[in-house]
Amino acid sequence: MGVRSLTSFVSENASDLLVSTNIAGLKLIIDGYNILHEIYYSCEAETAYGGDYDAFSEAVKLLCSNLRARDVVPYFVFDGASELNDLKFNTLLDRAQERIHLASLTLKRKRAKILPCLALRVSEQ
Repeated sequence: MGVRSLTSFVSENASDLLVSTNIAGLKLIIDGYNILHEIYYSCEAETAYGGDYDAFSEAVKLLCSNLRARDVVPYFVFDGASELNDLKFNTLLDRAQERIHLASLTLKRKRAKILPCLALRVSEQ
């Protein structure tokens, strides 16, 4: 499910938390859903009408080619099935309600960032 506000926390404290490391020649495990969100929002792809998959696809290919050019083998890991308990169910429900709200904004011609359906976790659809 992730850790709420972890990205913001790391960004705000990067100088204390992050250290540059040469990863050439290594295998790198990447959180698949996290990187999908990061790439989609940072590549500034259009989110209207279901999303701009061409720009998104090019950004993913660029990431992979940049990693491979540095002799890094990326492995993208996506969550598998999980047991639903009350806490997880409520979180899924909250996220679904937020996506419905964002979708309603786009119908009213207001700008909202919504990831394409294929970038959502299967358990969240």
